[in-house]
Order: sequence, then C-alpha cells, then structure tokens
Amino acid sequence: MTPRERMIATLNHTRPDQVPIELGWRDEVMAAAMKHYGVESEHEVAQRLGADTSRGGGPKTRWPDYDKRVNGELHGVFGNIGRTILHDERTFEDHWGVVERIGSTGKYLQWVTGPFEKTDDLDGYDWPSERNIVDDPELRKKVAALKQAGYWVCGSGGAHPFKQAWRLRGFENFLCDYSADPGFIERLYDRLLGFIVPMCRRSAEVGCDVIEFWGDVAMQDRMPPRNVSATRMAPLHLDSIANRFPKLKIIGAHVGNQGNYDYAASVARWRHNVYFDMSGGETIERHLVERKLLAANSRGEFGVEKLVFGSDCGMDEIKTHIDRFEAMYEEIGLTEDEQERLWWRNAAEIYGLETPTLAGE
Repeated sequence: MTPRERMIATLNHTRPDQVPIELGWRDEVMAAAMKHYGVESEHEVAQRLGADTSRGGGPKTRWPDYDKRVNGELHGVFGNIGRTILHDERTFEDHWGVVERIGSTGKYLQWVTGPFEKTDDLDGYDWPSERNIVDDPELRKKVAALKQAGYWVCGSGGAHPFKQAWRLRGFENFLCDYSADPGFIERLYDRLLGFIVPMCRRSAEVGCDVIEFWGDVAMQDRMPPRNVSATRMAPLHLDSIANRFPKLKIIGAHVGNQGNYDYAASVARWRHNVYFDMSGGETIERHLVERKLLAANSRGEFGVEKLVFGSDCGMDEIKTHIDRFEAMYEEIGLTEDEQERLWWRNAAEIYGLETPTLAGE
C-alpha cells in the first residue's frame, strides 16, 4: 500500500498493511535519528521507519511589512525559525509581533512579550487576513501530483487558535481573561479566525486531505471553567445532536448515567444513530438488571441492539469486569446471539467493521 492508500483504508475502517505512522519529533531528536541512520533528510528517516506518510500542500503566506524589517536568520535544535527580526543573538520577533528568546539550554524557546501583553486594543493591530495568503494558481495541480505519488496531503491552518491567542496576549493574562473578561477572548478569537478560516478554506479548495494546526493545548484541566455545566451531559441533548446530524453515529456513556435512564432509553429508541455503552461500574450494572434496562428478547427499556459493552477499569481489573457481565447475562437469560451483539457485534456494526443486521435475525 502507498501511504495514502493506508490512510484511506484506516479511515474507512478496513485493515491496512500497517498502522499509518507520522513522525512528530523535536528537531534535536530528528538530528540524532539522521545521524543514527546515516541519512541527509527527514524524509529518509521517515522512510526507514515506515512513517513517510504525508506531504504539505497548503497555501503559503506573505508578510510584506515584516519582510522589510527582517535582519537575520535563526536555526538550531530549538527549531528552524529562518528569516526573522533579531533583537539580539538569542531574541527574535515573528510576523505576529511575538517576541521569544532561545532558552539557556539552547533547546527551547521562552516567550518574552506579545502585542497585547499590556493593551487590549484589538483595533490598533494590523490583523492578517486573506490578503496575506499567496494566490498560487498551480497549487491544485501540486496537491493532485502529491496524491498521485501516493501521499496523504496536509493543508495548513497555521497555529492553533488557542496557542496563537495566548502568544499574542501572554499566557497568564490570557487565562485571567477567561474569568475576568471572556468577551475579550471571544473578540480575540474572532480576529484570529479572520485569517485562519480563509487558510483552511484555501487548503480545502485545492484538495488537501486534512488541515493541520501546530501547537499544543496544554493544562486545560487547570484552566478556569468557562460556561460549563454537568446539565449539558444529560442524554436528552443527544436527541438534538442526532436529529441535526443523522449520519453521525453517537455512543453515549454509562447507559445515560444514574437518574437519566428514561431519557437515554427514549433517545435510543427514537434515534437510529444513538447507542449507549454499559460502562460505569457495579452500580450501573445493578441498575441494568433491577430496573430492567436490559432484558432477554429486547424486553428491557433498551433494545439489545442499542447497547455495547464498555469498561472504565484498568487492564488489571478487566477480567473481573468481564466475569461480572457474564454472570449478569446469565442471570437475565440473554441468548447467545444477544450476548454476542453486546460483547462485540453491535460495536463492529457501528464502526463499519460488520454489515448491520437486525438483532436476532
């Protein structure tokens, strides 16, 4: 298989000749790998490891005002910055006006300042837009040629909006804004999307297979909560989602969870694309039996074809969990076909690995 065929097979839920692999190493690791294999390029390393999957085919950008100020270049294990505005031998400014410094180890970059560290005047900034995207009439042909050569072609959306936003504002300021001024956050994202969305659209128009964003989104578990509520976990919300996206297959967790079984059963009954897993532990399992959520011959609140086995436990506890389910199935009196559906066949049909059939057929 070519790398492209391998990716398409995987996305179609069919078995490829190997798992598609894409390298995402830091430059220092790549340099060590090139030395180890005695090769001259990253692509040669990827080929050695069976990971030569993709090629970039997205649009390029231009920054004319920035280019006028460029006064040097930076390259190293911290990243290939390329042409940039040097403030000194270790400090540089990018085309967004973000200033960074090479760290003391020479391996990482340290954020110094951004255009909105000390101001929230979004109108006073020269925001990039579609005019910054290079119009390349040959790009569609280039993308087609890469596909023909057997590659999975990646377009570009630039930096992840979250990362680009905090780089402009400063991380601490940005997190404070989530609590103190969420409206500013929304306005900042809107300005960024004025450039990001056209980039994504252009990548899609020329036929790229996927759109990549760079930058990690870390520590979300420690970010201040932003208009979140457990009420949105109610299974009744799945009804609206399933109705709006009828081709989307949805698996709700924990049979809807305690206190929500009736709603979950109703949604599963009336929406062909909604299913529920039976994870959640012994309380959920007890309720499956006591409240007749699951019963032989689909006489329970949930039809047997609407449930799948699931587990929250670690691998060291999985045997005990399976033993409990086997005992439960025996107590309920499920047929061999019904048990097979719950163990694996329902999930296989949902994921396109088996042809769907009616339970008991």
